[in-house]
Amino acid sequence: PAVATSAAVIGIWRQSVMLRTTIGGPELAPLRFVQTIGHQFITAIWPAHTAPMYPTARVIELDVAAFAAVALWIALGVVAWRAGARLVLAGLISFGLLMLPVSNLIPMYFPLQDRYLSLPLTGLALAFAAALDRGKSSQAGAIVGSVVVLALGIRTMQYAAVWQSEQRLWGHAASTQPDADYAWLK
Repeated sequence: PAVATSAAVIGIWRQSVMLRTTIGGPELAPLRFVQTIGHQFITAIWPAHTAPMYPTARVIELDVAAFAAVALWIALGVVAWRAGARLVLAGLISFGLLMLPVSNLIPMYFPLQDRYLSLPLTGLALAFAAALDRGKSSQAGAIVGSVVVLALGIRTMQYAAVWQSEQRLWGHAASTQPDADYAWLK
């Protein structure tokens, strides 16, 4: 009876908080969250190997880079807070808040998609612009900021060329994410 009661309570709790249970169960929610936030933060910093579709199991595979990215995001927030860079901090916090709906804590059809970064990028753009504004007296900061914007602009042009048709888009997705079954299906 105690096991049945515990199972019923856990079932009700899962439904009431709507934790995603389809990939790894509720006990892997922290891992899915860190993997998702880390993946998206890395993709925002430098979009390499991006695709419209990723392997579903990727959000429950331990990826040290994703954990390092989340640690970097938190560290940047702490540095911004200690330096009194309120707009930088606001941008970093808004990235996290805008990622919450697609953080794999609640049920989603596809666990990772690059389009999920659309809104959270505004937070990172705010943080980047505020950081540049704080260092506007520094010529080195202006040069670094310009190089970053130029590099991301060139990367955007590369992806625009690759993704100009549906056939090329899904061909690219299948080549960069060979374990994503849906990419091959498309």
